[in-house]
Amino acid sequence: VVIVTNSRRPWVSDCVERFVPELAEVFDGPMAPRVVYARECVKTPRSSVEKTPPSQEEHIEEMTNAKYAAMKQEAERFYSQHPGQSWKNIFSCGDMRYEHFAV
Repeated sequence: VVIVTNSRRPWVSDCVERFVPELAEVFDGPMAPRVVYARECVKTPRSSVEKTPPSQEEHIEEMTNAKYAAMKQEAERFYSQHPGQSWKNIFSCGDMRYEHFAV
């Protein structure tokens, strides 16, 4: 299991601690899900280089690209362990359109 998020580190652990502390040992244990912060998987986004904030369209594009890059990286990492396998069993759940576009 891999959790891919566009949030900033340490959002996942903060949420577990605050909302479901009873799951803390699952996230700290040997079978813990891998947490990937998508923004860390792309080159420096335009919004952090330029002084003007990105437009809504540019922001959506940045978030989609980050999520896509992270999901692709993780799928390739997993399926490279199993030669000849096709990509399947990818589940995306999110409240923003770009999270669905990235799949």
